[in-house]
Amino acid sequence: MSGMSSSPADPVLVVDGVSKEYGVAGRRIAGHRPVLRAVEGASFTLGVGETLGIVGESGCGKSTLARLLVGLERPTRGTVQIFGHQFARLSRTESRQLRRSIQLVMQDPYTSLDPRMTAGQIVTEPLQVHRDVVARPDRDRYVGELFEMVGLNPDHRNRYPHQFSGGQRQRIGIARALALHPKILVCDEPVSALDVSVQAQVLNLLSQLQVELGLSYIFIGHDLSVVRHISDRLLVLYLGKVVEYGTAAGIYGRPAHPYTEALLSAIPGKRGGSNGRIVLPGDPPSPTSRPTGCVFRTRCWKASAICEEVDPPLIELHRGGQEVACHFPNN
Repeated sequence: MSGMSSSPADPVLVVDGVSKEYGVAGRRIAGHRPVLRAVEGASFTLGVGETLGIVGESGCGKSTLARLLVGLERPTRGTVQIFGHQFARLSRTESRQLRRSIQLVMQDPYTSLDPRMTAGQIVTEPLQVHRDVVARPDRDRYVGELFEMVGLNPDHRNRYPHQFSGGQRQRIGIARALALHPKILVCDEPVSALDVSVQAQVLNLLSQLQVELGLSYIFIGHDLSVVRHISDRLLVLYLGKVVEYGTAAGIYGRPAHPYTEALLSAIPGKRGGSNGRIVLPGDPPSPTSRPTGCVFRTRCWKASAICEEVDPPLIELHRGGQEVACHFPNN
């Protein structure tokens, strides 16, 4: 992947102050129903042909953010603009048209495919919804071309998902996502369920398709070495909040937030800080009961009184546009 600036001049995707909250069923506390804040105040952009990596612990809001981007969920606050358009402001017909531009590649290549449908039927299904993409007499030929594009034998289109390997199933999922000629793919941990050798094959395929088709990627993952390999820029989430944002080279080279530093220290063969691997105490707090001030302060070795009282805003450092939300960032 080629390096990109921290803020693309002509973005295809603009996320501005997006938050997503869910009401929690059950008893009320002090007369109020608890609220789960899955994502809070996320802002970022995505440029043409660029890959933005999103990392964080399980439960930090990565998959919720993915659903917000493709329009499967509506944000509680904030906006998601795709080529200058918002799902919320479009008619049903216009919204369907916009959905073609951004497609989702899911994490588990087995459960994301209908076991009752053949691979060919799975890839053809989007074309049956959006009938004007390819004329009906040409669909079989087009599906065969998609199979070849992702490295599958077109003659195997009549096989069912259980007859393919994990890597092949993920290629079917990618072919399905490409069927409507999207310009953006949101890849929600697309290689986490695959063997290491197969991961490399799928990552190489994604890189090849990006160049050939001019695609832009949101690549969500928990394996930082994988995300580093494919990303131009990086966004770090903790408890639904963006704590660091900038070029992948800048963040991997000099992480500014203590949480990012701890994540990077867990990469095999990479040392973090002066004491090797940084082991964070405890678990992330519940998203229904966030700490006051900085959300990371309960696990941070730098925390002080101001961290308990003031939520640090995302501010730009004087190093290539890197941004961090911390009262005591690394210099």
